[in-house]
Amino acid sequence: TFTVNSVSAGQQFNPALAMDSDGDFVAAWEDDQDDDGNFQIYHRGFTATAGNRFAQKAVNTNTAGQHTKPSIGMANNGNHVVAWEDDMDGNGSYQILARGLDGCLP
Repeated sequence: TFTVNSVSAGQQFNPALAMDSDGDFVAAWEDDQDDDGNFQIYHRGFTATAGNRFAQKAVNTNTAGQHTKPSIGMANNGNHVVAWEDDMDGNGSYQILARGLDGCLP
């Protein structure tokens, strides 16, 4: 057992995981580390033995509003896609956004 998020301030919710055929995996989650009530989507990569593959980093590029409920898929080369609910203008109407990411870089 180990902690996935490297920043423990604020609240972290709704984790999602994806794994490639070698056992390397990526975790994504809702994160409110600044405790302002607005969640961002973060991800972090690990080797099959739980070593660090890449550091924790935000997935969403627009930090306004709410970003919630991540889902993740991963290819055998480590590339992955994170999708989430996004209300960047804070009007209560959500869209679904997704971002493709390189397997070795955040």
